[in-house]
Amino acid sequence: MKKTKTIKIYILILTFLLLFGLASCNASRSGPEAQNSDGLQTFFKNLLGIQNSDAQVYDVDFFVGNGKNVKSVRTDRIEKEPETSLAHYDFGGWYDNSQYQGKRITFPYEVTRNMTLYAKWYKHYSVSFETNGGEELDDLRAGYIEKTPITTRQGFNFKGWFTTEDFQEESLISFPYEVTSDKRFYAKWVTAGAYTITTAQELLDIRYGLDAANVYTLGNDIDFHTPLGRMEIEPIANKDLPFKGTFNGNGKTISNFSITETDDFQKYYGLFGAIGKEATIKDLTIKDAYIKLDSNYMFYAGGIVGYVEGGKISNCIVQNAEFTGDGKEIHLGAIAGYLDSIEIVEGDQTTKYIGEIKDSKSIGGNIRSRSAEQEINVGGIVGYIEAGSVTNCSSNAYVSGRITGGIAGSNKGSITNCSFEGSAQQPLSYTTIVKKEPITEYTTIVGGIAGNNHAGGLITQCYTIGTVKGKWAGGIVGINGPGSTASITNCYSTSAVISDYRAGGIAGHNEGATITNCFNNGSVEAKAIPVAVESGGYTGGSTSNVFAGGIVGHNQEGSIERCLNYVSIAATCIQPNVDASRPQLGDYNPAFAGSIVGFSTKVLNGNYSLQGLTITRNNTPYTLNEDNIFYSAEVRQNETFIIVPGNEYAANLFFRTVLGYSTGIWALDIDGTSITLSFA
Repeated sequence: MKKTKTIKIYILILTFLLLFGLASCNASRSGPEAQNSDGLQTFFKNLLGIQNSDAQVYDVDFFVGNGKNVKSVRTDRIEKEPETSLAHYDFGGWYDNSQYQGKRITFPYEVTRNMTLYAKWYKHYSVSFETNGGEELDDLRAGYIEKTPITTRQGFNFKGWFTTEDFQEESLISFPYEVTSDKRFYAKWVTAGAYTITTAQELLDIRYGLDAANVYTLGNDIDFHTPLGRMEIEPIANKDLPFKGTFNGNGKTISNFSITETDDFQKYYGLFGAIGKEATIKDLTIKDAYIKLDSNYMFYAGGIVGYVEGGKISNCIVQNAEFTGDGKEIHLGAIAGYLDSIEIVEGDQTTKYIGEIKDSKSIGGNIRSRSAEQEINVGGIVGYIEAGSVTNCSSNAYVSGRITGGIAGSNKGSITNCSFEGSAQQPLSYTTIVKKEPITEYTTIVGGIAGNNHAGGLITQCYTIGTVKGKWAGGIVGINGPGSTASITNCYSTSAVISDYRAGGIAGHNEGATITNCFNNGSVEAKAIPVAVESGGYTGGSTSNVFAGGIVGHNQEGSIERCLNYVSIAATCIQPNVDASRPQLGDYNPAFAGSIVGFSTKVLNGNYSLQGLTITRNNTPYTLNEDNIFYSAEVRQNETFIIVPGNEYAANLFFRTVLGYSTGIWALDIDGTSITLSFA
């Protein structure tokens, strides 16, 4: 009898659970079933004693008509737009009412009540295009066309699509456009030429006049600020259809535009998404712009241009920018995201168009990425220099990312006569890093001028005055090389360099590359971060060596010549907390420090530091003098210690105003007993 009673109880519970599950499934259906599901679901929740764990979480159902079902959710926030589809219809977005009144819902979306979201559908019709001499476009089936279909015609500017052949004014199409019957669109053109831009709409309409024959001049300041805040804009042009003309900012300012995107296939962001080899943008200030991107794809973003392919930017300023980018592959800079050159071959003749940014600067603002993906480049001027030149540029912005530089995140081109007086850092906390996919190690490469100076990268006559913080950190670059074609020449740093691995006054790590005639007068400290160590029974401590050098933290077969370090160096590898029964880890985690390099695999000659400097290794200070020449590992580090008369190197202001932008090249004149700086 007891067994039979138990079986009946199990059957009753299973029946309740089955009915409750059916009620939940009904919530995703369309029609009256969806509307009746709430009461049934609530009844069984009460019957089974199921209570809401959080009063701020709400039930959200989705009405899709005949479309693909979307499961109901219980949440306070929907991060991404729920996906649905319906054959022969275009999806027109989600609305909070069945009449589709008001604005289409944008995501992320804050849920503040129990609700149903309704999918809007647009029936497909045939749409064809008469481009009237422009690039042909394929016919399509559509019910809703969100953006203007783009076509180009050499020597002409596009003036819009019309539904009549004679371009009657009332037949001009505005986008987004709902297609309600079969349509044929007609393209209207006007001859390219010179134009003065005076309104926000005229500025954005440049997207219809990308031809090289166009010369645009900004006639007055343009402010995108509205009563609701910054106006959201769509970038002008992209890499497939780049801007090729001339844009003369005329010393005017464009301010308060906003660009935000989440998981779009668009790749090119900025006032101009991309510019081509013929393009010139000059004499323009961008102020208080806001860019926020979060994508599972790669993108290029900058305040002026996202992607530069052979074009030229000069005398431009980006001020108080707030740019944030998280994604799979990111190239983010205050002026431009990516700088490249291009070669055009016509018969036997090859013409090379050098991408160029010159006489430009970023003032204040924040340029940053929290992404922990491998290819994240953030720069105070440009995110990545693939090929091209950056000349006479400066930044005092706050820049932060996995590969970060005060001027460029990564460099394969040339950086000349540039300066950085801001803060270049790794993201503030590893716990806030955004990871699209897990990676084995989060490594930050940070430099005052460039995070990574790759093979072919040339950095000349540059200086930094600020703060540089990262795992591989240097006053000029985080990593120089690998390869002998990467070089740093005639540069100096007075930046404070802080690292938990490899720190150098000029470079954190130098791999087969060249550093010549450089000078450091900024503090350098490598201090290992204590971490938990599970293997071997240890309870905590440091798991890697640290390297700190006045010029280079760690030198791997690189060349370092005629360099001078003027400051004391410190390297500390914090000891673990272990009990007396367990061995000490200190012997396995040494701290390497030297006035020129912390560690070198190659004998170095002809570099100088000052007598009396203090080299601190694991909290033990050593004073440099003529009788105390250090060895770096097993390779002798030939350092000459000298006394410099007077205070020739004490005035940082002198270096700031003269060295960085001197038309001549400064040099170290060494006679064995003293050093003097000379200028051409």
